[in-house]
Amino acid sequence: MGGDPLSCIKNNMLNLNAFSPVYCDTVRDHYGAENTRGRREQLLTKMTFFERFERDILSGAKTITLRDEAESHVTAGQVLPVSTFETDRWFCDIQILEVSPIALSDLNQAHAEQENMTLAQLRLVIAEIYPGLEQLFMIRFRVLNPVGESDTGAF
Repeated sequence: MGGDPLSCIKNNMLNLNAFSPVYCDTVRDHYGAENTRGRREQLLTKMTFFERFERDILSGAKTITLRDEAESHVTAGQVLPVSTFETDRWFCDIQILEVSPIALSDLNQAHAEQENMTLAQLRLVIAEIYPGLEQLFMIRFRVLNPVGESDTGAF
C-alpha cells in the first residue's frame, strides 16, 4: 500500500474481518473516526483474545492487555473489533484509551488487578504467551458494544 492515502483508508475499512495490518499515515477505524500517527506504522485493524478472557473483558473486569511490540500498533482513540483467537468469533468492540511500554519486571499488583488476576497468575500467563520476552506494551481499553449490540453490521 504505501503512498496513496485514499487506498490506504479504503483498505482499512474493507478488511475489518481479517487480521491485516494497514500501513499508512492516516487510517479510519470501522466507525469512520480518523487516526493519525506521527510516523508510518502498521496499525492493527482487529484485536484477538483467548476465549478464556472473554467473560472478564465483557464484564469490565479486564481493562488492559499486555502485548509484544508486533501487537502494540494501536493508538489512543482507535476503535477495534475484538474476536476470539481460537475461532475468530467477534464478541465486542473496544476503544483504545492508552498504549505505553512496560517491562515485565515492572508489572505490579495494579496491573494484575486490571487483568483480573493475581500478579503470580499474570506473570505465568505472560511467560506462557511470550516466553523470554521482557519488553511489553500495556494497552488500556474500554468495551463499547458487546455481543448482540454491534451497530456496524460487519460482524
